Amino acid sequence: MTNFNVAETQIRQLHARYADAVFRKDYDSFADCFTQDCEWRISGLVLKGRKEIRTTFENLMGQFRRVLITIRTPILDVGNGSATGRSYFTEQSM
Repeated sequence: MTNFNVAETQIRQLHARYADAVFRKDYDSFADCFTQDCEWRISGLVLKGRKEIRTTFENLMGQFRRVLITIRTPILDVGNGSATGRSYFTEQSM
């Protein structure tokens, strides 16, 4: 069984790294938040794989000086060796 506290801590760290990479416009660190075979859905786009996400993220961020993301506490279901969940966030762009 997956430990809830460990899963939550790891997910919070992922959220923190994601928000930090966005704010600093660190494209490689942002891409590292995703697995090689991931899928990211944003603004009607469906991006597949870390490389496509990195390229698209860099293009999108060119429109902004800074973007600050605040991520809420994750809502998690943990058990049977896996964790799933969702989070809400607020984005402020300049």
